[in-house]
Amino acid sequence: FVAPAMAVEGGTSFYLLGSKTTMAGYLPPPGFYGILSNYAYSGSADIDFETAGVELSGGVNADAYIALPTALWVMDKDILGGNLGFTLTTPFGGKRMDAGVITGRTGQEFNTDRDNWAFGDPVLGATLGWHDGNMHYTLGTLINVPIGQWEFGNPVNIGFNRWVIDTTGAFTYLNPETKLE
Repeated sequence: FVAPAMAVEGGTSFYLLGSKTTMAGYLPPPGFYGILSNYAYSGSADIDFETAGVELSGGVNADAYIALPTALWVMDKDILGGNLGFTLTTPFGGKRMDAGVITGRTGQEFNTDRDNWAFGDPVLGATLGWHDGNMHYTLGTLINVPIGQWEFGNPVNIGFNRWVIDTTGAFTYLNPETKLE
């Protein structure tokens, strides 16, 4: 008796797969740090697709580049036996999509060549990190603050238009003598 639910506005997740890679469980010593991560994507599909009354015919070509500058401050204070770090990430980048013909529920056709460069939603984070010899552990939380560029019906939005909380836990074995991680 219930219609199917369509989830995740824009079809994108907050968590970027692979963004926690090497040294995932390692929180550096107290101090200030900065990093610039870059995400690039290019893809195409030659498909005809229909969902929830919206049709796409003729395929899709899409490109994205997002720069993710991140600042990290690790406190010089013992908290629950570890160190507490805070992060701020301010995404900036662009997306481009060109598709065949997109037909809406009412039969109207949409502009399918879109290009967008803007700031995304800032992401605030807090991480607790512990060290035990060569073993390193972290527990963290990221919060997406929905104030970045977003426009209703725009398939190449940079922001998410929603609050999101993501929690993570990680551990890393790091032997500085053998350089094995």
